[in-house]
Amino acid sequence: MRKGAPWLKTTLVQCARAAARKKASYFQAQYHRLRARRGDKKAIGAVAASILTTAYHMLKYGTLYEDLGPDYFDKRGKGKHVHRLINRLQKPRIRRPNHPCGGCRLMSLPTSNRHIGPGARVMDRQTAARPARVPPAGSF
Repeated sequence: MRKGAPWLKTTLVQCARAAARKKASYFQAQYHRLRARRGDKKAIGAVAASILTTAYHMLKYGTLYEDLGPDYFDKRGKGKHVHRLINRLQKPRIRRPNHPCGGCRLMSLPTSNRHIGPGARVMDRQTAARPARVPPAGSF
């Protein structure tokens, strides 16, 4: 909300703060959802922009305000969430006993070609997937 009248921004932010405190409302759910990821000020700005968009559509189409409810985001993203969890279960995973992150844990393949672990030891994906070299039996 960079452009526009300063008095409108101030008013919208005040309305957004009040809407974020309203119990069991769409704007409160939106505020709490965004505050966890982006912070308080960004979340209030997003709620203020949503209020402005809602007011515009109410004036343009001559409709009354209908609250979507606090569980709107839960209902909306349920299908995507289920698909994301199914894909996580089906994603190929490898064991890496010599990985710099330590231990013999199940880990997914890194998205980049390099991984920096504890102690700033850099290891390529090929090196991490290669088994440890064991010396021949009589070479001690």
